[in-house]
Amino acid sequence: MRLETEDGAPIEDPTEDQIRQALQGLGRESGTFALLARREEPHEYMQTTGEGNAFIVEFHEGGRHFRATNEEMAFDSTLALLASYRRGDDGWRTTTLWRDVTKEVAGARWPIIAVIGVVTAALIAVILYYSFK
Repeated sequence: MRLETEDGAPIEDPTEDQIRQALQGLGRESGTFALLARREEPHEYMQTTGEGNAFIVEFHEGGRHFRATNEEMAFDSTLALLASYRRGDDGWRTTTLWRDVTKEVAGARWPIIAVIGVVTAALIAVILYYSFK
């Protein structure tokens, strides 16, 4: 298990206190997110963003991305989810409701892919036009 924040060095096998400190630093010294990674391949992690008493929590596993339905989760509830995830128990799965946001997250890439496709097609058309002129 590895704890990562936007502005800090990764921490291998973090303690609950280190997770608490990372959450308390969000919006300040920790940056904008905290992430607990179980594995690199396949990607399995839980991440959060927010500060004070309003956090958004998400997890990714099995190629799918989920978000807690409570998008203004309290600090203590957020810490409890991350601590449960770190311990490897399944309590975090049932202490809140989760919704599948895989399509929303993946959908954000389509405009970029479409632009790349259009630009590539235009370049090929120009090359072919001048090649056979």
